[in-house]
Amino acid sequence: MIATAVDTQANTDASNADIEVADGSYLTASVARQAYWKLRSKNVKPKDNGTYFGITHSLTAYDLVNDSSAAGFTDLQKYSDATASDNPALKGIRGARVGVVGGIEFFESNAVPTETHWQSSAHNAYHTYVFGKNSVIASSLGKTDLNQKNFSVKVQNFPAGSNSLDPGGLIAAAAAYNFFFGCVAVVDITRFRRIRSESSIG
Repeated sequence: MIATAVDTQANTDASNADIEVADGSYLTASVARQAYWKLRSKNVKPKDNGTYFGITHSLTAYDLVNDSSAAGFTDLQKYSDATASDNPALKGIRGARVGVVGGIEFFESNAVPTETHWQSSAHNAYHTYVFGKNSVIASSLGKTDLNQKNFSVKVQNFPAGSNSLDPGGLIAAAAAYNFFFGCVAVVDITRFRRIRSESSIG
């Protein structure tokens, strides 16, 4: 649902929202920095922790973490003794968090959209999104933290003879549930960037 809302806005404002990686090239730290500085140029604020939020497919995450160019992902990770015990370049990626590249904290998800026949080739394109603060407005029942269930259930018991519509007392109880989640991308300024790229392994 979020990807649909974001892609709708990206298709409307493609000149600002889209970063198209050329056929035969992949997601790199340089591309990430391009998204970062494009958002900065529009005065889009980062998250409260000072970074933008990025989400990318597993196959494009592979290209990102194997970017060995100067100031690429592996180059950024390998020199700090202070972080050696938690260094993704040494121990590999653990969990969904890929790492911080170019001011963007990247997470991995295979729920992002893909496109076939990318740039008139036989390759697939994978969407990577980089979000600034307040880039998407969402509404729900309020339970949106991890491990919270965004729905409510109401159960009504009917003791025999208590419901005039059920004189035979055959309906013992009824249950009703409520679920809602909706979102829309902010349209005054496109506060995210959509990167579309193929993967070297998929």
